[in-house]
Amino acid sequence: MTLSFEEEYKIPLYAAFASTDFRKMGEIVRADKKQRQRSLKRILKLRDELSDADFDFTIIDTSPGVQMESIDGLVISDATCLVLKADDFDISGTKSMVTQLYSLLDSINYVVLNRVVAETCPPEEGVWSSADMELVKTFESTIKSEMRMDVLTSIPCFCEVAREGSRNIFSLKNPDHPFSKHIDTLASRLLDGFK
Repeated sequence: MTLSFEEEYKIPLYAAFASTDFRKMGEIVRADKKQRQRSLKRILKLRDELSDADFDFTIIDTSPGVQMESIDGLVISDATCLVLKADDFDISGTKSMVTQLYSLLDSINYVVLNRVVAETCPPEEGVWSSADMELVKTFESTIKSEMRMDVLTSIPCFCEVAREGSRNIFSLKNPDHPFSKHIDTLASRLLDGFK
């Protein structure tokens, strides 16, 4: 299924969704080597077709963890952006995968820290105090040294974003919200990485 957001949000944004049919998902999980190879060929073909079309970027949102489907998405990418919830459990569970898998990829690799909690949460007007910023920078530095990937940005925890869920594209509906400013910063830094 493909959706266009052009009319609603006045931007040329399209989203294609994988099947939500649990039987289809089960087939993918149980696929043998030949089926996986055919699937990867289809993904590569789609990537080539989209790069020939009039798209600036194609973003593939893979499932978390190390499944073959996620690895296929990583392998065909020019850049990977690992979004990590900023808690010890998420980070420790991801660290070994990152150091083993991402180091093998021929791509630009980044980390985005999401739902970061500092002393003041959420930060006033979305901007951390200097003391909180120092904590965040120390945390980013630790992540960078342990995972050997640049941290593009750290996004504070905003309850209203979580409450909105997936009903809307929050940043487009709330362009002046501090969360949206962090997304703008993230987009700018990603674009700078391709220059």
